[in-house]
Amino acid sequence: MELLPQWLAAANARGFAAPAELLPALLDAARGRTDLRPAALAFAGPRAVWLARLNPDWRFALRAAPGGDTALPRPEDGERVRRLWQEGLFAERVALLAAIRAREPAARGSCWRRRGRRSGPRTG
Repeated sequence: MELLPQWLAAANARGFAAPAELLPALLDAARGRTDLRPAALAFAGPRAVWLARLNPDWRFALRAAPGGDTALPRPEDGERVRRLWQEGLFAERVALLAAIRAREPAARGSCWRRRGRRSGPRTG
């Protein structure tokens, strides 16, 4: 049984703050586990945002900070879509792609159809 989610919930409920030396490990854990992010960022406090500005791997903390944007961008908002696609984590990219495909069903198979037209295996 994994204890980190429960431990973070208990630490946050009691008002504890993460020791500074553990913040990088905490942000690394939250980077790979979207389910940990809210509790980990609450435990890390404002120092997480400061660190996220210094390390591109922790950009998710900037989006989750007050004033940050955690909602998926609308497909019409090309700049925000491009930014999330370039800077987002794998799970965020999957969610973005799923949202676009759900909204634009024609986008689902267009790339596959183009690839299917090629005759024979690729050589060269």
